[in-house]
Amino acid sequence: MFGNAIGFPILTFDEAKLAPSWGYVFDARWIEPFESVVSILWKLVWINRLAGHSVVTHVARNSVDPYIGIGTTLTELDGKYLASVLGVRLKVVRQSVPNPISRRAASPVLRYCVHCMARGYHSVLHQFDGVQRCPIHFTLLETHCRRCGAQNNYRIDARILDAPFKCPDCRRPYASSWSSFTRCGRLHVKARAAVTRASIGG
Repeated sequence: MFGNAIGFPILTFDEAKLAPSWGYVFDARWIEPFESVVSILWKLVWINRLAGHSVVTHVARNSVDPYIGIGTTLTELDGKYLASVLGVRLKVVRQSVPNPISRRAASPVLRYCVHCMARGYHSVLHQFDGVQRCPIHFTLLETHCRRCGAQNNYRIDARILDAPFKCPDCRRPYASSWSSFTRCGRLHVKARAAVTRASIGG
């Protein structure tokens, strides 16, 4: 079970906006190249112990039922707002979602690399139907939970966000071992180059 392993305080949040009354914990250096928006939101939720429904409500462009959620596109996601909350450039958020003008089709089902999930990373590149292997580890991408066999939709909804890096059905981590992204350090140079090359591929 994940916990607040690095000892940050539990913060009090203002429900009227996605910002805490006393500041919130997030470091832009935790975001890796072409990290998916779901992975980024998992980090925000996990480190600050946020409720998934509140996050969905605030990052959606329009009023939405947080349990139905929104798609991972900038037509449904308020990218400018999310960038301001995270303290990153809008370009980072744009790289975290499928490119609407790309010929690549994005899978509606979560596709993941167990090795990437083990370090708290999921790439938007994993979601492209034409990508069968992780660009970093060359392992086949998986679509089912190894414990319960569930296949989950790739969306931004309360159910997904309430289970950071875990299956929302059985709550088992997608990786058999998990290290907090706050302790893993940045992806090494070869890994960063691999995802950048894969992003150019289509």
